[in-house]
Amino acid sequence: MQSNLKYPEDAQNWGVEGTIYVKFVVDENGKIPFATTTEMINSKKERYVKELEKQAVRAVKATSGNWIPGKVDGVNVASLAVVPIKFDYKLAPGLATWVQ
Repeated sequence: MQSNLKYPEDAQNWGVEGTIYVKFVVDENGKIPFATTTEMINSKKERYVKELEKQAVRAVKATSGNWIPGKVDGVNVASLAVVPIKFDYKLAPGLATWVQ
């Protein structure tokens, strides 16, 4: 996932940083059919916050098919997952990090 993350240059230039929580479903085949976000970013630059959200979702969806599905009684089932992705310009200029 880390290699798919890009910190949008405009967001960096305006100092927009914070954590995006990507909530997604991993289906019974390990694919991601749905993803959405919640953010913890205080910024008046909403346009750039939305760009960070898009980048976070794009990075998560790029891993579709690589997830191990949940199991109930030995049967693969869909499950919900949440991944925090931190955009911190001071800590890592130009990079976003997947918080493990």
